[in-house]
Amino acid sequence: MRGARLGFYAIAALIIASPSIALSLDSTTTLPARINSPQLRMGTISGVGERYVSNGSLVSLSDHYSMEFDSNTLSSVEPRIKQLVEVLNQFGKQEMGSALNLGTLKIDTRPDVRYMAPLHAYGITSKWTVAVGLPIVEYKNDIQISSSGSNLSSIRSQVYGVSPELDEAFDELEGVDLTDRARTELSTKGYKPLESRDETIIGDVQLANLYRVYSNSRFSVLSRTLLNLPTGPGDDPDDLADLAMFGQTYIEEAAIANYQLFNRLRLSAKAAYRFNLENSVVKRVPKNEKDTLPDADTKEDVRRKVGDTITIGSGFSLEVINRWFAGAAYEVSQKLADQYTGSKSSKYDLLSKDTNSEAHRMRLGLTYDSTTAYQRKEAWLPAMISYEYSDTIRGLNIERQTIHEIWLTLFF
Repeated sequence: MRGARLGFYAIAALIIASPSIALSLDSTTTLPARINSPQLRMGTISGVGERYVSNGSLVSLSDHYSMEFDSNTLSSVEPRIKQLVEVLNQFGKQEMGSALNLGTLKIDTRPDVRYMAPLHAYGITSKWTVAVGLPIVEYKNDIQISSSGSNLSSIRSQVYGVSPELDEAFDELEGVDLTDRARTELSTKGYKPLESRDETIIGDVQLANLYRVYSNSRFSVLSRTLLNLPTGPGDDPDDLADLAMFGQTYIEEAAIANYQLFNRLRLSAKAAYRFNLENSVVKRVPKNEKDTLPDADTKEDVRRKVGDTITIGSGFSLEVINRWFAGAAYEVSQKLADQYTGSKSSKYDLLSKDTNSEAHRMRLGLTYDSTTAYQRKEAWLPAMISYEYSDTIRGLNIERQTIHEIWLTLFF
């Protein structure tokens, strides 16, 4: 199996922030002193069944994790098949042995991710806001293993009855079920069965510190510090289809700037750096580059330093009509490769392969904001309701993520 892990890294982070995209890419707004703001973010993530690979191409995970059992593959796993291939190639000029194919083993995955993130923010001063949040993820994945495309019967019909040895070899091959072989191999190596999932996961707690370092009538700058605590489940080395997205400790520092170009138009820019702290995890360490399904005896405690991430972005927001804001933004993230070390002479560098990534995201949003109207006694509740659409339109070594999110914010 090429590319053993079926897990994906959806929801890069449920970043705690002040008002949503529709009020700018990231707002420099902080809460007034002694004001509470409970918030609820709910969203769905689609497109995670596709992945941008190392050359930038977008492929489906079903194709990415498929394996063709042609003559070369079969010969490498069974010496007797190599002999059969050589014998078949002696019949005419068709090289039937080289053309032998038991079909393609395909793993169909249809992941569905929904999340809810309750948050609470509090204004310590008019410039300083703190917040805490916790994502709750509902993860469903319909996983099916199948095989198709065998030409065994066609080739056998051309040489049937030539020799008892050939007929016996074909009898053995016809008894091979690729799906059963795959399940048996996974079980033998101590992996959990590849089966459909329907589970709810409590993620990592996030703490945020927002401080507006500068502001005047047009220009403002905010410092946002985010601390992610590893309260969620980490990566399971025996599970090829887990989410593998929680259980990390990192600190992210972001500088956010807003500029009020016109009365209704605001420009924004952001630069952020995420520093991941080193931790200890259990991993299966491959013996070589072809070892895509390491045995259970390769598991060991290793030190892992998840690669740091740099993000830059810019956007704008426009008050289209009274109380309604629309916004758009574009951001680029680059993640360095993970680093692994251990106490043995294992090939830890193989764990780092294709762990660097790049993502280009487009974001669109719409917000209804009644806070100003409430202050003028024109609305009965100070609140914001936002909708955001975002899509990973380019990338490297990352799953595509199309996100639809609704964000409800109250103030009291």
